[in-house]
Amino acid sequence: MSAESAITPLEIRHSSLTEQIARVVKQAILRGELKPGERLVELAIAREHGVGQNAVREALIALAYQGFVKRVANRATYVTQMSLEEAQKLSVVREALESMAVEIASRRFAAGEVETAKLETALEKMRAAAEQLDRVLFYEFDIAFHRELWRLTGNEYLEQALEQVVAPLFAFFIMQYFRKGDRLETLREAIPAHEALVSCVRSGLPGEARTALQKDLVALP
Repeated sequence: MSAESAITPLEIRHSSLTEQIARVVKQAILRGELKPGERLVELAIAREHGVGQNAVREALIALAYQGFVKRVANRATYVTQMSLEEAQKLSVVREALESMAVEIASRRFAAGEVETAKLETALEKMRAAAEQLDRVLFYEFDIAFHRELWRLTGNEYLEQALEQVVAPLFAFFIMQYFRKGDRLETLREAIPAHEALVSCVRSGLPGEARTALQKDLVALP
């Protein structure tokens, strides 16, 4: 199915045009109307919705940041495609890198260099989204939680490496959940692992991070 026929025309909402386009494309991806690996043509999307191509480009850049699409410089944009085997391999890399991030954040917290307030706020928003059974919102706050954790390291190179690994991995799991129709109640099962990660940072016991991350990964499909 082409991008032209798969995306429902825009409904005007009180949000930016870029946000509207990104939302509509994401919904088409989650519903399976846009398939993994399918090419997204900026001009076709712009014409269908009567918007400028620049707005579409910005929307696709935002979706790439979220991991839902992959942009190939000066070539094209595609819906994220990943096999379960590839996802498992990325999970191994994520576990190693994020364990390191927790260790660094823990040392910085103990030295009084960083605070965990934003980390805890993201966790509270995850809890609220879980209770509302809103999977999309839950994972938006989930990845916000992890990005804040990475930021606490003060190491932009580690942040970039984790971004490249984790964003498409999260998008893959979200798409898998929607297509399988799994029960939304499983969102609540991911909360204790995130609580443990906050405790690891605050307690100065970063050695517990790998166990918490393993539990977090087990909660994924």
